[in-house]
Amino acid sequence: MLRIQLNRRELELLILSFDEEKKQRCFEVEDNFIIIKNDEEENLDYIQNCIADCFIKIGLLPNDEPNSIGIELDNLIDRFSIWNIKR
Repeated sequence: MLRIQLNRRELELLILSFDEEKKQRCFEVEDNFIIIKNDEEENLDYIQNCIADCFIKIGLLPNDEPNSIGIELDNLIDRFSIWNIKR
């Protein structure tokens, strides 16, 4: 089991990513933590991919530069990359 603490905005962006992409969540939310109960490495990859898909969909300006939400999504991808490296 893996517990990852997120701030409120990171949690909002994560949920937005899954809702925007209409993907099933592989985690539970408890306070400011997400809990991944099994297949941690696979689910961390799945989370990063979902956020990346959302970044491509809503996080870019017409010139392909990130908009403000794109910058936040990119930072969130990096945050999950660090957790994946720790494993």
